[in-house]
Amino acid sequence: MEYAKHNNIKILIEDRDYLHMALSDHVDYICSCGETHSRRLRNIMNGSVRCPKCIEIKKVQTSFERFGCANPMQNSVVRAKTFKTFNINNSMSISLQQAYIHSITSGDINYLCEGSFLDIAFPEENIYIEYDGGLHDGKVKFGLISEKKFKEKERRRRYALYRNGWN
Repeated sequence: MEYAKHNNIKILIEDRDYLHMALSDHVDYICSCGETHSRRLRNIMNGSVRCPKCIEIKKVQTSFERFGCANPMQNSVVRAKTFKTFNINNSMSISLQQAYIHSITSGDINYLCEGSFLDIAFPEENIYIEYDGGLHDGKVKFGLISEKKFKEKERRRRYALYRNGWN
């Protein structure tokens, strides 16, 4: 197949066998990275054969080319633009408790400050309210970071806000 030659993959079936296959049948191939995978014949013929490992490598390469880091969110400009868009569109998700506190206080909800979001903020007075609800420490509960690391990040965040005049 022309696609296989062009994208440096090796189809593990004889050309004559394609004639007797349905488009939904799976075909094994060896990717350019050397791993064996299986895709539907239709996908191979359409040119959408992508090895999961190669996809990840390509993502990282593209990100380094465009943003200078492995993940676009590691780039401070991209991260700031994303946070700004969240604020402009009011598209950051909020909890029911945040909404309730907001309805009482009328502060700015999910206010971006010092690289993180404050649940409710009063920027003119440099006062903020944080609701430490059920998933406040969700990363700890899901085992993504240790409780010690979470508390250290929280401490640093509070200190950064304090240093900048937030109470």
